[in-house]
Amino acid sequence: MDEVRAMVSVVQRFETTQKGKTLAETQREKNHVLVEDLHKHLDFEGLSRTALGRFFEDLSSKQRTAFGKLLRRMFAEIAYPNAAKFFGSLKLSFQDKGKKNQSHVVMVTAEHIDEGMIELEFFMRRQSGLWLVEDFALDGVSLRKDIEREIQVSLKKEGFEGVVRRFNRRLENNESQ
Repeated sequence: MDEVRAMVSVVQRFETTQKGKTLAETQREKNHVLVEDLHKHLDFEGLSRTALGRFFEDLSSKQRTAFGKLLRRMFAEIAYPNAAKFFGSLKLSFQDKGKKNQSHVVMVTAEHIDEGMIELEFFMRRQSGLWLVEDFALDGVSLRKDIEREIQVSLKKEGFEGVVRRFNRRLENNESQ
């Protein structure tokens, strides 16, 4: 549970901007340090493997690595800042829910002024002495399954290169906002 508290605290310290504004260099540097800290606690390899599904084995090592880097960049540039804006000044409650399937679950609850009561579950597993987050569920909706569904549809329609183009467009659009 301490790991989840620490991660949420890091997210809440993230520097964010209003639409159309950019961060100062010192703010970007601060966020870079926070991103590195957050990345250590996420199971990007497992998320990549799940998201790519049966296509994972067909990809070269270079493609898998490129996808993992792209996924990390999506989290760093889109997911973490959005989470920081959402959780910014909320008063949070943490509860250890114990084991669920192969994961250890920590529930975070908060009352959001616009969204009402929200529940965020962190599904974690121990690997090499560290607790890694392998999934989040916001009000019961799994981020891992949501990413998997989106990527699987794109892979079937556009192939791996299409998924990479789609992610890169999203990142470019995010930069221009």
